[in-house]
Amino acid sequence: VVCTLSTTILGVVATPLLVKLLLAHSIPIDLLGVLRSVSSLVLIPLLIGLSIGKLLELPRGQSFAKIIKSLCPAFGILATLCLVAGGAANSASSLVIHETGTGPVVKMWKTAAASSILLPV
Repeated sequence: VVCTLSTTILGVVATPLLVKLLLAHSIPIDLLGVLRSVSSLVLIPLLIGLSIGKLLELPRGQSFAKIIKSLCPAFGILATLCLVAGGAANSASSLVIHETGTGPVVKMWKTAAASSILLPV
C-alpha cells in the first residue's frame, strides 16, 4: 500500500519535471483528480478494512482474520468463476454461434457453458 501510494504521488511530481527537462514542454496534471483516484482506490478501502478489523475484535484471543481465512479459498473460487463468466458473457455471440464456412451455423452453447464453468476448476 505504501509503495503504491508513494510511486503514484512520485509519478505525479516526476513526470511533469522529466518532460520539462527532456522535452522542454510542460504537461498539466490534475493533482486533485489524482488524489481523489488514489484515495478512492487505496486509502478508503484500507481505512474501511482497518476499521472493520478493529470493530470486530473477538474475545479470548480469537481474531476476525483467522475466521475469515477459512472462507477465503471458497470466495476466491467464486470470484474467479464470476470473472470467467463475465468474460464469456462479453464474447457470448462468438462462443454460441460458430460459422463453419460454407456449412450452416452450428450452435455451440453447451461447449461454451461447460468451458466457462470448468475453466476455474
